[in-house]
This record gives sequence, structure tokens and C-alpha cells, in this order.
Amino acid sequence: MKGIIQYELHRKDVLNQIHDKKKLKKIDIITLFYINEMNATKIYVRRLRKLMYNTSSSEIASSLKNLESLGYFKKKRDVQDERKIILFDIDLEAIRDTLDFIEETLDEKDLKF
Repeated sequence: MKGIIQYELHRKDVLNQIHDKKKLKKIDIITLFYINEMNATKIYVRRLRKLMYNTSSSEIASSLKNLESLGYFKKKRDVQDERKIILFDIDLEAIRDTLDFIEETLDEKDLKF
């Protein structure tokens, strides 16, 4: 419980620090976390959306656009089914480095769950 309260007290500062250094919003961090958990170099966005069940499609689309522009992956439409979007050339090392940076930022504020 104490960890949650500590986080809430410092949440805005932590998210601003991450945004200033990595140009990431909260939804981007969540998206990177799930991509890292999937541990694949090719992911169908539909599968990612299922993992992020409480997130709106527009938030995910915005996050994917931002993360693609930052070079974490590329995306394309499936040749066989134009409705499907595929993330490919996923830079798992860069994602892990970013998640490590976020973890270090939380540690600096002594925020642990």
C-alpha cells in the first residue's frame, strides 16, 4: 500500500522525467512493457490489443505511431488481410534499455511495488 501511495505522490514528476528524456507517455511505456513481455520480433497488433484489454484502440494506435517514429519497430499491413497490422523489426534491446531506464528512474525516487 505504501508503494502505491508513494508512486501516486511522485507519478507526475516521474512521467515528466521519462517524457523529457525518452519522449514517452504513460501509454507508450505500457505498450513497450507488453511488447517486451511478448519477446518476439514480429507481432500482430490484434494480439497486443488483447493483452492491453482496458486500453482504447485510439490510444494504442497513437502509441504505436509514436513508438514507430522513435525507432522501436516498423509496422505494415498484412498482405493477405489488409485489416491486420504487423509490428516487425522490433528492437527488443532498445525496448529493454528503455524499460531499464524507467526502472532506474523509479529507483531514484525510491518507488517500488
